[in-house]
Amino acid sequence: MNIYEEVLKLQKQNIPFVVVSVVDKEGHAPQIPGAKMIVANGSRFVGTIGGGSIEFLAEKKAVEMLENNLSSKIEKYIL
Repeated sequence: MNIYEEVLKLQKQNIPFVVVSVVDKEGHAPQIPGAKMIVANGSRFVGTIGGGSIEFLAEKKAVEMLENNLSSKIEKYIL
């Protein structure tokens, strides 16, 4: 499914969600800048930012944002 179609679907259903985007990377990483995933209802996923521990940390932060009604955040993950 196209991630933007999912955004429209969630908006029409009034379901809060977070779009997680890779904005930069250094060294080896599984995804490139521009990769996106959606987290909604604390567990719903569409897309990927590469899997593994970085995706896990980003998911956790997205859930926290949903719980605290935050609209924007930039996080830096270093492994």
